Amino acid sequence: MGKTNLSGWDFDARFRIPAGDFGRITVQYTGTYFYKYDSQNIDGSFSPVINQANTATGGVVPRLKTYLSTTLATGPWNFTLAYNWQSSYDDLPGTLEDPTDPAFHTRRVGTYETYDGQVQYLGVKNLKMTAGIRNMFNRAPPYTNAGGQTSFQGGYDPTYADPRGRFVYGSLTYSFR
Repeated sequence: MGKTNLSGWDFDARFRIPAGDFGRITVQYTGTYFYKYDSQNIDGSFSPVINQANTATGGVVPRLKTYLSTTLATGPWNFTLAYNWQSSYDDLPGTLEDPTDPAFHTRRVGTYETYDGQVQYLGVKNLKMTAGIRNMFNRAPPYTNAGGQTSFQGGYDPTYADPRGRFVYGSLTYSFR
């Protein structure tokens, strides 16, 4: 009971490109792709859960989740722009919908994508200063019926998307050497 069978790929590719007098550009592409993710049922059988809202525990296993970033390193400065993407999935029926009705159509929860930006300054010995913004365009999480049925949040799935919207941050890190 509770067994999970899964197969997929994790990938991570990085390229560094000299940019002459500008410095160096680094492109990174990472992600996870599942082609099998089956959870065991109480009777011992298995059910696929990829791209489907989980009615028992909440959450979703997206088939594909990726992160693409480009960083320009020039002198003591690093400028990064990043793109986060997750595939869409099948939603739970609404509380007034009947999945046995021939006219019923499964609702798709849309893909979720956000952009992030970050600036770092490394020009002071042992000190790293960072400022950034997550979800730069303030993208709201996609609506889902599962939000109110599998968690306390209504309208979105907290395991799939971040409801905070745009988030600005900063940090100072000093290394004692």
